[in-house]
Order: sequence, then structure tokens, then C-alpha cells
Amino acid sequence: MFALRAFGADDIIERAHVVVIPAEQILHLEPTVLDSYCYRWGEQDQELAIVLGTGSLYNHSFAPNARYQRRTGELVMEFVATRAIESGDEILINYNGQVDDLTPIVFEGDAWRWSKS
Repeated sequence: MFALRAFGADDIIERAHVVVIPAEQILHLEPTVLDSYCYRWGEQDQELAIVLGTGSLYNHSFAPNARYQRRTGELVMEFVATRAIESGDEILINYNGQVDDLTPIVFEGDAWRWSKS
């Protein structure tokens, strides 16, 4: 995803609604292509969510220029600039959820898995 306009630090890039996958349905999702586009969700990370809009399409970086914030009560994911982003820059997030979390991301085939339990 590339910025169509400039963003300043702390600007909201996108507020996207989510489709929540209940814990008991996650095993059915894993063998599908959608598994590659999910975020952990819920108060205990027991569910997954598919983020609508462009929310499930941001690439990973350990030097991201944006972060995501779950708004579980609103069923919304916010993507927020962590520093200035110029028009045309790629918008990157850390899949671990925290900008400075350097825990390795494990890729299995085309899907990535959290290395954290």
C-alpha cells in the first residue's frame, strides 16, 4: 500500500471495519487463502479478524512508518502514522503489533504465523 497523500506523525491513515472470525472457526480458515490476511483479535487474542478496506494489505517491516490499533468495541482497526509519510511512500506496519517488537515472523508457505504463543 502506498500513500496517496502525505501524513504527519499520529495522523490516522485508515479506519477499517473488521469481520471477526470466532475462535471455534479458526481451524476452518487456516487452509484457505484468507488465513494470510488475518489479524489477532479479541480481548485475549483468541479470535481473528479480516480487516476490510485496505487494512489486510499492508506489508510488514521491522522499521515501520505506521502502526495498527485494534478498536475491539467498535469492530474497527485504525492504522496510524508513526512518523511523517510522504505521498508515494509505502505504508509499512510491524505484524507483531508493536512498532519496536523484533520477534521473528514465521512464514509457512504463503501464510505468516506469529512466533509468539
